[in-house]
Amino acid sequence: MIDLLLTEGTVVTMDQKRRIIEDGAVAVDQGKILFVGSSKEAEVKFPEVRKTINCRNHAVMPGFVDVHGHGGHALIRGAIFDTSNWMAAVTQLYNHYVTDDYWYYEGRVSALDHLRAGITTSVCIIGAQQRCDDPVFSINHAKGYSETGLREVVCTGPSQPPWPHKFSRIIDGKRVLMEVSYEQVIESMETVIRELNHSCNDRIRAFVSPFGLLPSTNSSFPTEADVMWAGPTEFDLHQLKEMWRIADKYDTRIHAEAYGGSIYQMHKAGKLALLGPRVHLQHTSGCSFDELQILADTGTHVGVTFQSSTMLIPMLWMGVKTAIGTDGPKLLGNADMFQSMRMTQNKHKDELTFSTNFMFNLPSDRLLEMTTIDAAEVIGWEDDIGSLEIGKKADIITVNLMNPRMTPRFNIIDTMVMLGNGNDVDNVFVDGVHLLENGKVLSVDEEKVLMEGDKVARESLERIGYQNFIDGKEHFWGKVRRYDSRPKFDLEWQRKDGGYY
Repeated sequence: MIDLLLTEGTVVTMDQKRRIIEDGAVAVDQGKILFVGSSKEAEVKFPEVRKTINCRNHAVMPGFVDVHGHGGHALIRGAIFDTSNWMAAVTQLYNHYVTDDYWYYEGRVSALDHLRAGITTSVCIIGAQQRCDDPVFSINHAKGYSETGLREVVCTGPSQPPWPHKFSRIIDGKRVLMEVSYEQVIESMETVIRELNHSCNDRIRAFVSPFGLLPSTNSSFPTEADVMWAGPTEFDLHQLKEMWRIADKYDTRIHAEAYGGSIYQMHKAGKLALLGPRVHLQHTSGCSFDELQILADTGTHVGVTFQSSTMLIPMLWMGVKTAIGTDGPKLLGNADMFQSMRMTQNKHKDELTFSTNFMFNLPSDRLLEMTTIDAAEVIGWEDDIGSLEIGKKADIITVNLMNPRMTPRFNIIDTMVMLGNGNDVDNVFVDGVHLLENGKVLSVDEEKVLMEGDKVARESLERIGYQNFIDGKEHFWGKVRRYDSRPKFDLEWQRKDGGYY
């Protein structure tokens, strides 16, 4: 007797042959995929099944893999977004005014968002700038994801200089300010990697993740070419050694955001460079063609989002293994991978093309690859997830095709990618465990998670005094452009309060 049989669906395998099986079936036992083929063959081969689900008018496919996102953001959506000092505002909140448990409650809400959209694996940087003065933040976030039943890759590491940094902990309801050295952050990062990597039956992994590729380059924007003549600094090289030391010691990977200039500068570090098949970089906005060539030559993997101002199509032509992420839970968005695929296509399809030729760029099939099997390869998990193949982990979703948006269905891939949305996902399995059944969350009490998350979010914003973000919000009916009549965030106050950006 086997555990699970999904029958009569359109099975989108994403295997090497990219088979699409009409009236297909997937059999699962002990968390692994046992069979992928026709329903007729499956019914003969597996007469005894603990649970059978008829997937008529559904696509059966591997769960999405989100190669880049941020912890913390799920509880500030709709509040902190309309300010030119966004990074400073959220960093001040995360570094000084949230409790240790904030990361657990935020992780649960974020995980629910991903679960409902069919994202079974998520890469998540803890904070906007990484918060790594203590392991508890990463551990709590991973706990939120693990309780929901999803996979998470927790990413943490040092933020930018100068050191020491000031951080705060909320102890007995009071904020306690402390200075944290670079060495303490490295020790904390190593603890996170040691405690979390391959934990929870290998549903949780942990990557080394510095904020920005090099301490001496801009961590959020391209670095100007005329300031890079000297090459990596002594502190740059010291940090690179530490990143590789921990990655090698725990046999894990490296993830960092990278922008134009930093890749050129990084390449000068030689063998210490954070480049190669064990590295995946995010965004690559502002990169020059020679930097794209460095990525291709070194086999470095890349994640992009629809916000990334990178040259995606040339990068793909050059052979860089690239995946699409959500950057979520975004402050103005969600974890909807269907939306991310379409918006990425719209952002990048007219690169280096003229007239109407852009319509032929980034076809639906390639977009789906970049959110499943290619995404799994970008994060080094392709042997277990990203496709429906015998022996792989049973991370499976079903997409309900029976709705007006997706009728008629002449091409299943075009239909799903161009017309689907996260709400069409109605069944989710991870390791063969049923987490979402006919749109109902099974693994956690969804209402309780959302109510507790809302409470923690409001308490956190009130603690820091961000009333202008949440109370008496100005409206601009009939206006084309918003001009605020009062400040939302005081950058000087943040600096005096111990913040740094």
